[in-house]
Amino acid sequence: MQKLESSLPHKAKLFSPLARRRGLKHFKKWGLIIILLIGLITSFVYYGMKYMEQFYSISASAIEFRSSGYISKNQCLELLNIAPDEKINSLQQSEMLNILEQHPCIANAIIRASIPHSLHIEIEERLPIAYVELEESINRGKRKKLFVSTQGVLFPIIEEYHQGFLNSPTWFLKDQDLESTFDIKEKIKQESLAPIRQLIAAVNAYELHEIPPVREIFRPKQWKIILSLDGGTEVMMNVYQIKEQIARLSQLLEHARQEKKSIRSANIIPSVNPSVIYFESEPDPQP
Repeated sequence: MQKLESSLPHKAKLFSPLARRRGLKHFKKWGLIIILLIGLITSFVYYGMKYMEQFYSISASAIEFRSSGYISKNQCLELLNIAPDEKINSLQQSEMLNILEQHPCIANAIIRASIPHSLHIEIEERLPIAYVELEESINRGKRKKLFVSTQGVLFPIIEEYHQGFLNSPTWFLKDQDLESTFDIKEKIKQESLAPIRQLIAAVNAYELHEIPPVREIFRPKQWKIILSLDGGTEVMMNVYQIKEQIARLSQLLEHARQEKKSIRSANIIPSVNPSVIYFESEPDPQP
């Protein structure tokens, strides 16, 4: 039969019932094999990816977290839109890092993944030294208040994060104090920031019963600083030898307490015999 079939022309071989039956048989055999192979490959890829996803993921509750300031681990996970019990793919760390670095309250962020089940997140927040507001906005009635960091970067006030800084003094800026505009992530010029940073550090070295909290800071001139203290005391000083001037202020306030008086204004620029004006009666407590 095979010899007889082989002697037939090619066209007859192609369209003969026997050839079609034999081809269909081979097609079913190899088609079944191909389908089985596709199924095996698909299953291998699917379960392999599921395994890799589980292998390279950790629970959010197991994340090692460290901050230098005020943002907690739960607040950080909330920024990343991650639930505390959610599984995290450690390979997504670049996306997470970008979210943290773009946040205006965060100066630096580090994410390290130790394959397979460890993720370390470390952030450095911007620490406020004062509220800042444009002096001219007081008269215009369109007031906008931000925080300024120790590096001079402006960032928003978020009560959830900044509970420990809500009693910070307000520094009223002039346009020439800014590198560009008064907006988030913009900066204050270092020559304007430096004396204010020194001033706040010098005041913070004293207890509150020694020097009341500073409420407002004005710079009417480049060399001149005006402070408004809690209780209504106004203090004039300059940008030179700030630490020594604050020491004189502490001495004047102590002397006033001993004399059972309250200082209305003081000029602490002179190193000898600084001038003091007292309230004639006790000032009304500020709200």
